[in-house]
Amino acid sequence: MPLALTTLQQHPKCIFIPNNQRYGYITDFTYFQTGFNDQFAIGLPDTMSLYTNAVDHFDALYKDGIKYNPEFLVQTHLYRNGVSWPPTSWEIVRDPAHYVPIEHGKWANV
Repeated sequence: MPLALTTLQQHPKCIFIPNNQRYGYITDFTYFQTGFNDQFAIGLPDTMSLYTNAVDHFDALYKDGIKYNPEFLVQTHLYRNGVSWPPTSWEIVRDPAHYVPIEHGKWANV
């Protein structure tokens, strides 16, 4: 799915994240929401506000029984607010020896 303003406007309650290194879970997710990558996200301002404000809900989510893990907490908050994250055609590329993004921001189309 090409990421352009028109794509974002057609999917206002979606965020777009790398297609690899998706961790976490929620048992009643739809077929494409079985993991979450919290390293990078693109979305419209209102949706990104939900994403960035997720930290304000971590304590309550943990008390609800959600594992205290960034991917689990963020994806649960987004899911409960009607936000989805479809598969994308790009991945984050990492240096396997150091597990850091290669050259700070180069992405691979897959």
